[in-house]
Amino acid sequence: AATAPCTTAAPLASCVTCMFGAAARLSVVHSHRLLSHRTQVSLRAVSLRIIQQQHRSIVGTPQAMASSAPPTPAAAEHRTGDTFRVKGLELTDHFFKVPLNHWATAGSTTAATEGETIEVFVREVVSLDKADAAKRADLPYLLFMQGGPGFEAGRPVETGGWISAATEKFRVLLLDQRGTGRSTRVSTASVLRRAPGDPAAQAAYLAHFRADSIVADAEAIRAALLGGGGGEEGGGGDSGSGGGGGGGKW
Repeated sequence: AATAPCTTAAPLASCVTCMFGAAARLSVVHSHRLLSHRTQVSLRAVSLRIIQQQHRSIVGTPQAMASSAPPTPAAAEHRTGDTFRVKGLELTDHFFKVPLNHWATAGSTTAATEGETIEVFVREVVSLDKADAAKRADLPYLLFMQGGPGFEAGRPVETGGWISAATEKFRVLLLDQRGTGRSTRVSTASVLRRAPGDPAAQAAYLAHFRADSIVADAEAIRAALLGGGGGEEGGGGDSGSGGGGGGGKW
């Protein structure tokens, strides 16, 4: 089936949308077990060429891709909320102010969203036996991204399962992806209020809640917690109440 050209300024191997498309096409080919092996190989090759052509039709040259690549997100503005305990765990709430559009630039078609921000909520989870400041500081962060997509992170009420195993070695961050949970939410009502009677503007707004923006949020949160440019290691960020930052590793 024909699809719209990809507008992602990234190599094919880094383009989540196109690679998911390629995987879907290839899985369909693989499911036709009655086809000969030669026919399956031929169909796979055709599918990959379609994906490559679709991707390159907009992306263009490596030079063009480099010039339009997204910037490294700046550290998010960070405040720490409540800290409380449940069975075997200490939980700390964090709130981060991030751009609605990480790629907005003055004087461009994205200028309308320049300076507009949303809030992203993260709940930090540590084991009770590692909740004191010294032990907590030795633990690297582990960011958990809820599947779905479109769902907030879980709300653990006791230790157990993967949370129990993860908190043995990490400070787990449960991210409410933008548009969900206690982050700035997207709903039918909020979209209609933003651009009543303008479907194109509503679609443009919703485009800021895709996976690329969620990843940019994660990078901005990393920079806020670790300090500096958000690398694998860094100096401590805003510690806040309950130990919001300073682990130094991600």
